[in-house]
Amino acid sequence: MRHATRLASAILLLGLWGGSSAQGEPLDVHLVLRGSHAGQERPVPVRVQAVPSSTAPGQAQAEPIEARGEVPGPVRLDLPPSQVWQIAAEADGYWSRPVMTAGSSSDPAGVDLDLWPLGTLSGSIQVPPGQKDPSELTVRFRTSPRPGKADPLGEHSVTCPIADRRWTCRIPEGNLDLRLRARGFVSHFRWGVGVKGGETLPIGLLRLQPGASVVGRVEAEDAAVSPKDCRVELAPMISGMGRAQEDEKERRAGLTLSATVNERGFFHFEGAKPGSYRLTAQQPGLAPAEIYPVSVLETSESEVRQPLVLRRAVPLEVRLDPPVDPWNRRWQVGIFGRSPVPGSTIALGKTVANEQGRLVKEGLAPGDYEIEVQDGNGSSYAWQEVRLERGTAPVEIRLPLVWVEGTVELGEDPLEANLWFGGRNGRVSVLLRAGRDGEFAGVLPREGEWDIDVDASSPKVERRLLKVAVKPLPEATSARLTLRIPATRISGEVLDEKGDRVPKARVMAMDPQTLDPSFVESDEEGRFELEGLSEGLVTLIADKAGAKSSELAVDLSEGNSLPPVKLVLRKLRELNGVILAQGSGLPGVKVLVMAPDRNNPAALPTSVQALTDVEGRFRVNVPGGATDLLLMAMPAGFDFIAQRWDRLPSEPLQLNAISVGGRLTIVPGDSGDNSDPETERVMVTVNGVFLDSILLGAWSSLQGEPNPDPQRLSAPHLPPGRYTVCWMSTGEAWAAFRVGAFPATATCSDGTLPAGGELVLERPRDRP
Repeated sequence: MRHATRLASAILLLGLWGGSSAQGEPLDVHLVLRGSHAGQERPVPVRVQAVPSSTAPGQAQAEPIEARGEVPGPVRLDLPPSQVWQIAAEADGYWSRPVMTAGSSSDPAGVDLDLWPLGTLSGSIQVPPGQKDPSELTVRFRTSPRPGKADPLGEHSVTCPIADRRWTCRIPEGNLDLRLRARGFVSHFRWGVGVKGGETLPIGLLRLQPGASVVGRVEAEDAAVSPKDCRVELAPMISGMGRAQEDEKERRAGLTLSATVNERGFFHFEGAKPGSYRLTAQQPGLAPAEIYPVSVLETSESEVRQPLVLRRAVPLEVRLDPPVDPWNRRWQVGIFGRSPVPGSTIALGKTVANEQGRLVKEGLAPGDYEIEVQDGNGSSYAWQEVRLERGTAPVEIRLPLVWVEGTVELGEDPLEANLWFGGRNGRVSVLLRAGRDGEFAGVLPREGEWDIDVDASSPKVERRLLKVAVKPLPEATSARLTLRIPATRISGEVLDEKGDRVPKARVMAMDPQTLDPSFVESDEEGRFELEGLSEGLVTLIADKAGAKSSELAVDLSEGNSLPPVKLVLRKLRELNGVILAQGSGLPGVKVLVMAPDRNNPAALPTSVQALTDVEGRFRVNVPGGATDLLLMAMPAGFDFIAQRWDRLPSEPLQLNAISVGGRLTIVPGDSGDNSDPETERVMVTVNGVFLDSILLGAWSSLQGEPNPDPQRLSAPHLPPGRYTVCWMSTGEAWAAFRVGAFPATATCSDGTLPAGGELVLERPRDRP
């Protein structure tokens, strides 16, 4: 059908659609006997039929056209123009491969129609006790591949009825590869089977086993696939990062299947549980190949149409300037590959550059990589993305080092602290230390603006400073900074429901300017203290071992002494459930549960997440009195799950992963820095559940469809329903989620996403 569409488009471009009469134009069909009957002169009666496959705009569908003749020999069809036709022949004991044509206007010399003698396959089946006998068997056939030879048949299938556990099928003669499958059972394969016209070939007994399977093919670039050395692995997809217990990791590893390939590169996994998988092929001397997600459904066969291509490994060369770090030590360079887990990468090892600042990493597959450059202390000085292909030039990384020195002050007093330029967890993160006098000095990889995480233990200060300018003064050899943190202070105690103090509880404070959390632990007396937060409304919350406090908002200002606060821990309730695909649990699915407090818009929502275990089960703790629960789950290869409840469900949840959803495209997507409260953000609601563009972007990456263009966000496998998309600042987006409604100032578009369809929502041009 794809060929017919291309052919119809070509006719339209050539101006053949309009202005033509409905009268037929003659097309010669040349009937040719192939196979063992090639050259036979005895005529065979044949019926040729042309069926319309495409119709011009505004024209009615044409009726099929038939003609009779003999093979070998020609048959003439009078085909009305402005149509695309599929032509096939029927003759007793023969099979023909259909051809597509637009008539004599596109094929003035006519078309060839090959007829192949039919042979017969026969066999019997056996099913396990208690299993119902299937009523039919499907045989898919194609010519066994030969180097340098084209496939004269292509891939086709026939359906064979089963009666009394016996079956027969007629297929064209040839040296064929066969796949035999009954619905709900694992396929059987036969390779290089010689089928002869007019003869019956016994296949024998097929012992049918119920279950799901995965089939596919491995190819090698400029090399041969080795059945001895090539290995294919089918591993469950993990949609989030988790710290599973060792026994759980072992149980997940038990779900990983491995297979070998035959001389054609074909592989076949049997007995795979329903779920989403990552498929990997490896062979010594070649770079690995990977495809994900591969969806497996119960008692079905998943055919991976795209081959796993093992490509010649290519080297990655990196050149660093300067060649050594600021302390005359060699740079350390980490190489990271693409990961199916959104927001993460796969570490491929760390290499030490030579004294000339050069290194070569061998054995990599062409593709996308990330490079991290660290100094001898482990600080990250550079992080760069690279597209690696054969012949890629060496990656030049220049580090225009700048000396920086300065002081850190808490109010008017010096502060002893660790300073992470670029953030503690930033991709570029350089650690400098300020002593008791608050003085610090060190080398940064560049000048410009920096976000700086400040961490002091006594007094306890956790603070992020945004966009601090680092620039040497004219004619100076270094940059001079004064980092002043306001002398704000919060103190208090953590109590249980009986009023007793709780030691070792975690207290989190949300900074009102940067929206970054700061953490401190209560001491043995249950007391805590935090200093140096931004002035404004700070939200506090405490938690420990299945208990959590309500959120408390405190208005901070420098020099204003506040009385100690009290955070009372209340027990959480367990929310548990299972995510299923056709009745079987899905492992490794990320589940996110949020419980906003709609009665307290200033409160932070409770947010917990988990990964399903090997049986698809999850457990999270949520506030016992929650009146609004939002659940989101990310099963790769299936539809995104988004549900909402107005109270805590009394029974375990059973969520079914299905694949009926559609694609949502948002134009434009996010722009700018999402850590900036004024940066524009995209928020989405579906069926009462709030989603943001970061979550949708991660979901798209998990489906193997990352969005490289920030101005266009396209997310597949979303549930059908009514969608509203709004563009607003980061601060407004955070507030909208808290109160469960978009602000009146937001610019919004909405529409309905149908099952299996697509919805494109664009920002209105006229903004309020």
